[in-house]
Amino acid sequence: MHFSEIFEKKAKKGCQRRQLTERRNASYSSAARKAVFGTDGLQHGTIRKAKRIEEGGVAVELLRLFPNLYGELSDAIGILKQDEDFAIRFLTEFQDKLFFGTDSCNSTCDANYQGKLWFDALHDSGRLPEEAWKKICRNNAIDFFHLDLKKA
Repeated sequence: MHFSEIFEKKAKKGCQRRQLTERRNASYSSAARKAVFGTDGLQHGTIRKAKRIEEGGVAVELLRLFPNLYGELSDAIGILKQDEDFAIRFLTEFQDKLFFGTDSCNSTCDANYQGKLWFDALHDSGRLPEEAWKKICRNNAIDFFHLDLKKA
């Protein structure tokens, strides 16, 4: 097979992939929920459009069902920010099973800490109880990992 034939074949496949990706992305934009990661492994769009969170989702049911299941909030913050009333109920109910976390190790970039600022604002407003905030931010990790640190 000649190089130009191989190139042409690959170009057709690339075009087909692009068309599928464009169709997939168009369907995401019209859906209530958008996928964060596509089948190509790349990040696409936002988590979902803002709307009220329905009660009794899978995470809630699993956290209630399994006493040894814990959660880390780095991905959940974006979803919880959409419905603060649900967020307060969720964070309060599971305060003994949640850890505040971030996927960023860059402490000099404010953009990476918008979730933390929102989380702290819930506490500062008095909507998130002090004890729940302390547990999620620090105390649960100290207990879980048996750290020799002072609790908040």
